[in-house]
Amino acid sequence: MYIIQNKIYTEEDWLNLSDNENAELIDGALIMLAAPSWKHQKVSANLTANFHYKLKGSGGDVYHAPCGIKLNENTENIYEPDLFVVCKDLYDLDKSCNIVRPSLIIEILSPSTGRYDKTRKLIHYINAGVEEIWIIDILDKEPIVTVYLKIENYNGAVYKKDSIVDALNGIKIDLKDIFDWREMIGE
Repeated sequence: MYIIQNKIYTEEDWLNLSDNENAELIDGALIMLAAPSWKHQKVSANLTANFHYKLKGSGGDVYHAPCGIKLNENTENIYEPDLFVVCKDLYDLDKSCNIVRPSLIIEILSPSTGRYDKTRKLIHYINAGVEEIWIIDILDKEPIVTVYLKIENYNGAVYKKDSIVDALNGIKIDLKDIFDWREMIGE
């Protein structure tokens, strides 16, 4: 990740980036994102598959990066979370940058963005009133998931690899299914 801040960037600047440039626009700065690791992608794919299957027929859906979103109409900030789930109120599907009210945002930490994701972006998500936020740390030997719920004033609950997380008030996610990459490499 690197930050470009030689001027105040706008949504128009972000929309004019080439297709092979992944970036977020936060507080007038372009945050250029590096390609994720295979572990990151495996966890993302497993989560996407789990949520897709469990949300079928509910009217909700899961989306994954790269997909730029705005959390409300009154901001220039454009985020690219690793995954997000929308259960209702999806807006402006025809635009390049969707304005959504995600029920759940998931960030999977990587060496280049980990600190940023669990500080500045987490604060933005909380201030926007996102109902549920997951921060998944796969950087240490033992992966953990910290879940922040609006209904619980965003006090983080920590789950380890053998836990089952109750997402979105009723969807059970078994973390053993999410962290199966560990078995692939004999950890």
